[in-house]
Amino acid sequence: MLEVDKRKGGCVGLKQQACKRRPASQELLLQEKMRSIGYMTTSVIHDFNNLLAVLSSGTRLLRCAREGQRGRDGRQERILEEMDSAVDMAKRLVNELLAFAQDQDVNLIRFCPDQRINTISGILRRIVNTAVEVELSLEAPNATIEACQAMFDAALINMSVNSSHAMPEGGKLQISTRVLPISVNDNPVECSYVSMRIADTGVGISPENLRTVFEPFFTSKGKYGNGMGLYQVREFTLQSNGDIRIDSNVGSGTVVEIRLPVVCE
Repeated sequence: MLEVDKRKGGCVGLKQQACKRRPASQELLLQEKMRSIGYMTTSVIHDFNNLLAVLSSGTRLLRCAREGQRGRDGRQERILEEMDSAVDMAKRLVNELLAFAQDQDVNLIRFCPDQRINTISGILRRIVNTAVEVELSLEAPNATIEACQAMFDAALINMSVNSSHAMPEGGKLQISTRVLPISVNDNPVECSYVSMRIADTGVGISPENLRTVFEPFFTSKGKYGNGMGLYQVREFTLQSNGDIRIDSNVGSGTVVEIRLPVVCE
């Protein structure tokens, strides 16, 4: 069951939160709200795809314009490559969101989390506060999971942005992975899971907010937040047959851990 540090912060897991149910009227209202968002998503995705096409065309034109210049700037080229990568990620995510909104199966593929984190690490460093140090500690190079890669990217970006917002004066964001064994009745089995931890040195989360961070539309950022970031992370985790937990203490930072099953060959 839920255990909370009564002094400052505490810990809460996805399965623990499920034990606490909302009143039936609130549950029905939330379901209707989510259904309406699903309808709106379809039309918004169509328009967003058109905007992505403009961005993609723009990076191609910039690259063509630079080909005739002398002394090409390597830094500018890296920025263009990261822009192209971000557009490609957004396109995949948009397609997965459209499939989700239309009750279609999302695209599950097998990939290595460590390789994927390394691939988008440049984008992660650009979206966080410039005063935040990003550190990677990836120790699962041979692990493979089966999940929606676009949703994995979005979850990692959402958690990194949340951590950045919690460190307005700067701090440290650490993204780490490791492989942990699965045991049944204290007996190890052949399969295992990847533990991905996103830890920051930010302001932390109060015990009251910690209980509801995974709820849709919950935000502590006022008008600057939409309350869908950690909800998306939760949905991705459930879809991937994983588990998620969060530990936080006010003034001492936050750790979000996602555990995803490794593909057993």
